[in-house]
Amino acid sequence: MCLPGKIDVRLQIAEHLYRALDSETFRPPEILRRMVSEGKLGQKSGEGFYKWTDEQEVGRSARRSSQSSDLKK
Repeated sequence: MCLPGKIDVRLQIAEHLYRALDSETFRPPEILRRMVSEGKLGQKSGEGFYKWTDEQEVGRSARRSSQSSDLKK
């Protein structure tokens, strides 16, 4: 699973696990390397496995703001 906007982080984790555990299980998929090299980092770049629009970003920002204020209550 990849979190939105975290494709580069997922790649770094997979590379670390691959080196540390010396296991093919954690070999980073080529698609992750390609996407990161193309700047397709997911939600934070607006493109990755999906494309995000400005409207979607506005909606997410509003939800985060609402959730943050709920936590302060």
